[in-house]
Amino acid sequence: MRMPLRQNPLSLLVLFSLFLEGFWSQTMGRIGPPHGGTLPSRSRNGIILGAILPANESLASFNAHTRIEHAAFLRFVPFPNIVVNWTERAKAHLFLEECRENGAMAALTLETMGGLNNYTAKHVEYLADFLNKWNDTVPIFIRYNHEMNGSWYPWGQQPDLYIAKFNEFARIMKNRTSHVAMVWTPNLEWGFPWPEGPYYNASIDQDGDIVDDAFWQFLPDQDLVDWVGMSVYYWGCEEPDGVCAPGYNTLPKTRMFRDAVLTFYANVTQRLNKPMMISETAALFNTDRLGASEAAIKTAWMRQVYGWSQDHHLIRAIFWFNQHKFEKEINGEVDWRLDGNDDVVLSYRQIVGDDQQFIKSSIRSPMAAELGVTHRLRTVSSDRREGPD
Repeated sequence: MRMPLRQNPLSLLVLFSLFLEGFWSQTMGRIGPPHGGTLPSRSRNGIILGAILPANESLASFNAHTRIEHAAFLRFVPFPNIVVNWTERAKAHLFLEECRENGAMAALTLETMGGLNNYTAKHVEYLADFLNKWNDTVPIFIRYNHEMNGSWYPWGQQPDLYIAKFNEFARIMKNRTSHVAMVWTPNLEWGFPWPEGPYYNASIDQDGDIVDDAFWQFLPDQDLVDWVGMSVYYWGCEEPDGVCAPGYNTLPKTRMFRDAVLTFYANVTQRLNKPMMISETAALFNTDRLGASEAAIKTAWMRQVYGWSQDHHLIRAIFWFNQHKFEKEINGEVDWRLDGNDDVVLSYRQIVGDDQQFIKSSIRSPMAAELGVTHRLRTVSSDRREGPD
């Protein structure tokens, strides 16, 4: 859910695996059996460039338009539909094949719209076996039931059940695959506990400690969480009464991205010492309103997102939500894309295209040797120093 910002493949890389061992300084937990497979990981000096495309846009055409061969792509996948429904399974197969053909990692955001009890361990086993078809070619992130601390999804605000189901899912994946990393991505804390949502559970607002209540009570077994993450969108704000009203073509305030991410980064990511992804980000351009230009809005947001992330070494992947769609939050069309406007594309290339800290295609990039061909997902003592908050 893209909440408005409110105030309150690599088989070719196996040759590099021994070289990599010298870089990793701390084990992040075993992934899978001790054979085969390539895990999604991160260069000690790089951030994986990712994108979220509509189903009708090919990875190759997006790469060609931006002139950047992205290292990862994310897709939303219904579960257990992906293993029990032929159409959903076929769509996932095509996506993973596209990732393989374009030398990219795959991120699957699994959503159990029927609730946390709407599948069995057998479904997870079937999924693991399905993903093993890309064991040697496509490292895979599984982002399991994201924003579980929110009140808008059927798996939301059920911390005990969520933790039990995440742990069960992750153990099966680790036992049956060697190329899958588990990702835990709660929603940012602004507005917690969101009592207006259909799945609001008053009991989760425990003691007024926003970090404990919004994040820690939903954290699965730390040994089973390989990456953490968060989604941060700029929704366009006007503040006539001091509160952000979304949907306007206005420039993001200075440090807005930093303000959104900092609590989670400082109190969760750093304490866990886990790699973090910005699992979804983009800046709103309302096609029905006047105001600042699309290029100005999105360039300003990109500078915040990619700039601040460079200075905070645990941020290791960023996925841009590259879609144009109707958003009920503003009752209108929003163009989130970075490739729908040539000036925006140019800004994007200038910000990330030639910067070697941003990892491009996982096979073709000169930094491919550091992407993590190892049977254990590890973090690093990065050469990048933490920048100012």
